[in-house]
Amino acid sequence: PFQTGPNSVDEEAWGAGVTIYPNPTDGVVRVSLPDGLTARQLRVIDLAGRTVIDTDIRSLGDAPSIDMSALSNGLYHLSILSDKGVVVRLVVVSHP
Repeated sequence: PFQTGPNSVDEEAWGAGVTIYPNPTDGVVRVSLPDGLTARQLRVIDLAGRTVIDTDIRSLGDAPSIDMSALSNGLYHLSILSDKGVVVRLVVVSHP
C-alpha cells in the first residue's frame, strides 16, 4: 500500500495518528482519527487543485468514510480540517 506520514513538524505532535485506508483504493476510504482530535471538514483535491469532494466530516458519524469510486485513477490530497489545524494525506485511486 501507498503510505504517507505527517507533512510538517507541527503536524507531528497531533496529526500523526490520522490514518486513511485502504490506500490505494478503488472505492470507499475510511478515516481513522486519534482520540482528542476533533475534525470538522474533509476535502478531496485533485492534482490540478480542484476540490472534487467537500463534506462536513461530523455528518459521517463515528467511523467516517468517503466514497471515491466515482473519481478517475490518480493521486489526490485528502485534507482534514480539525480543531488543531489541517492534516493532509495522499490517496491513490486505482480502478482495476
